Amino acid sequence: MDGIISGAPVRTASKENIEKAEQETKEELRSAEYETGNHGIVVKADSLGSLEALLRQIDQEDIEVQKAEVGDINKDDIIKAADEERTNQAIFAFNVHTSQKSKDLLNKEDVEVFQSQVIYEIIEAYKGWKKKVERQDREEKLSNTIRPAKIRIMPDHVFRSSNPAVVGTEVVKGVVKPGASLMTPEGEKIGRVKSIQEQNESVEKASKGTEIATSISNATVGRGIEEGDILLTDINSDDYKNLRELKDLLTEGEKQLLDQITDIKDEKNPHWKLG
Repeated sequence: MDGIISGAPVRTASKENIEKAEQETKEELRSAEYETGNHGIVVKADSLGSLEALLRQIDQEDIEVQKAEVGDINKDDIIKAADEERTNQAIFAFNVHTSQKSKDLLNKEDVEVFQSQVIYEIIEAYKGWKKKVERQDREEKLSNTIRPAKIRIMPDHVFRSSNPAVVGTEVVKGVVKPGASLMTPEGEKIGRVKSIQEQNESVEKASKGTEIATSISNATVGRGIEEGDILLTDINSDDYKNLRELKDLLTEGEKQLLDQITDIKDEKNPHWKLG
């Protein structure tokens, strides 16, 4: 009885009409398939009835589907899922299995399989995973964005006056990272943070209250910057757009500082946000 699909239509046919009946059955099976799009998750179920029930619930959740079929998970399912954006790299599997070859491919591809004999559990597991992935993506985007920061050059902490200037600084507010351009509270450009060190170790970022050695390219102590000066990160238009989008991930101090930096830059150039 191999190849029989639970819930599939059944026809009787004479030897003369068997090819026609087979074609009609295939057409009927195709017509029972869910209307899928060009992008989305992959859905597999053990019968047409199960597939239809699962897809009705998926439709209520506004989850995009690119492929919906009866049968076990195969290599084509995994390849299609792997080619999607991260939150669509998923296979919903209702009461079906995965062949060993497909399992081997799953170990190589970044595809999540949500498998259960309960439709609700599949969808809830996917929603929780999607929320986690979206959060991780936003946090990664923030990690690649210059953040609002206010630093103070500490007195008697000038280690090199220029080329680049290396000074001891206190992070008064926000988060400072290498690559950040710096400006005065009046909006005058100073230079760029080349690197930062905490206790003689290079670090990727430093937060409020941290004392660090800051290397600043294109800056000279005694000409443009002095001991005790306050400096702010000079946010560009791209970083500003990211920060507005990710504002819920910023501290309250960063939000206030972003507004202050925005006001300073608006006064210097009202069109800076356009890039």
